[in-house]
Amino acid sequence: MTATTRLLTRPASPATRRIAKPWRTSAACRPLDLDLVFSDRSSDQAQVQGTCRACPVRARCLTDAVDYEKPQHRLYGVAGGLTPVQRGALRVHTLLGEYPDLGQARMLSAPRFAAVLHGWRGWPPNVIAEQLRRNGVIATAVTVRVALWWTGAKGSLLGSASAGDERLMWERVRDDHRQVVEDLLGLGLARRNVALFLGTSDEQVKSAVAAWRRQDKKTAARAAEVWAA
Repeated sequence: MTATTRLLTRPASPATRRIAKPWRTSAACRPLDLDLVFSDRSSDQAQVQGTCRACPVRARCLTDAVDYEKPQHRLYGVAGGLTPVQRGALRVHTLLGEYPDLGQARMLSAPRFAAVLHGWRGWPPNVIAEQLRRNGVIATAVTVRVALWWTGAKGSLLGSASAGDERLMWERVRDDHRQVVEDLLGLGLARRNVALFLGTSDEQVKSAVAAWRRQDKKTAARAAEVWAA
């Protein structure tokens, strides 16, 4: 037996045992019925998310859930304070190289910041991030989005239409989100998953994609006419 083996098999000190204590023992959802935690009903998920808002280990829970969930593995119900749809959107962010700072998201969703976020909850995360920057708080849009989810907000990338903006939802996708939609479709994501990532419906994205294709055909036809002239 080597010295290294003996070292690893010594009884842990009380301090070490406290450090190694599983984080799940501190989870706020422990007293909840498992059928509620793993439910796919939106009303049940909203109830569980309410419990998650006071959970001291929700960031660790979310990290473990996202690390576990792969194409062949999916968790039901709420984990880390997020629904399956929200966790799916977060995975798409990682495909784009965008990773939230969960410590900062927790700070932004704490009571003293949550009241501010509540007033901006209808804004897209990137707009909120810019507003925070003007007030001396540097946060990425994906970090803000997680904070919004943790406060119970929708956190849609589209946000609510601003005053005077009479465009339909699909027109806003068409005008403002072509690059990210095409990037994600190019990575092999289904259109439905792209829509969930944006916070809208598949039909809205479908209409936007069709509009881009029509516009591209018109542009190509005009170019051909110029070359033929």
